[in-house]
Amino acid sequence: MTGYMSDKAKAAELISPDDLPQEILSSLSHKEIGTLGYWLFAQLRNQKEYTQRKMKPIELESCAHMTISDFVSSVKSGMFTNDDGHGYYATNYEQSDIRVRLAGVKNGKVREEWTHVCWYNK
Repeated sequence: MTGYMSDKAKAAELISPDDLPQEILSSLSHKEIGTLGYWLFAQLRNQKEYTQRKMKPIELESCAHMTISDFVSSVKSGMFTNDDGHGYYATNYEQSDIRVRLAGVKNGKVREEWTHVCWYNK
C-alpha cells in the first residue's frame, strides 16, 4: 500500500489544478474530472513502471530479436507457442524483464510501450 500512496502523493506534486486549462475544466462534469484524474494517475504509474524496469543489452546470438508486429503475426499464425520457448518485451537495443504472455498476444493484448520482443527457443 505504501507504493500506491507514494504514487498518489507524487501525482499531487506533479499536477495541480493551476496546471490544467480552466476552460477545459469548467466544461467537464465531476465524473469526467474524476475519470481524467484516474487516467493521469495511471499514466504516472505506467511511466514509473517503465523507468524502473531492469534492462539489459540484447544478446543477438542467444535470442531472436524482432519487431512487435512481426512477433504478433508469428504468434497468431502458430509459429510460436509456449512449448517452443519464451519471450521478453524489448526496445531496439535493450531487453526488459517483462515476459510476453502468448495468450494475451493472441487476444490482441500487447504492451504498447515496447517496440520489440526477444524470443528464446527451448
